[in-house]
Amino acid sequence: MSAIFQHINRQQLTIHILFWLAYIVSEYFANLMHMQPGKNLQFFSATALSLPALLLATYFIAYYAVPRFLKNNKWPVFLFWLLLSAIFIFYARLKWTELVVYSNGCHYEI
Repeated sequence: MSAIFQHINRQQLTIHILFWLAYIVSEYFANLMHMQPGKNLQFFSATALSLPALLLATYFIAYYAVPRFLKNNKWPVFLFWLLLSAIFIFYARLKWTELVVYSNGCHYEI
């Protein structure tokens, strides 16, 4: 197991963790005026649940799509993967937020 962590640059890892913590804080303040009083925990649950999807798509674009397609001027293929990632993030966040709302006993009837 230590062989896996041997290749991780601690400074880079710290920067990534600080970036995502800053994202969570900025997401909180951006949505603060829209939140109902007492729903902070529900908001953080929804954000925490949707964060893996956002991480996955972000690192896919940054470490796979950009070097492979954008740097080689393969714009159509890059835009395809970018659009697919955006659709994935949209639906993943929607479904995970729905999961948080239903797990808290709230539901909406149409």
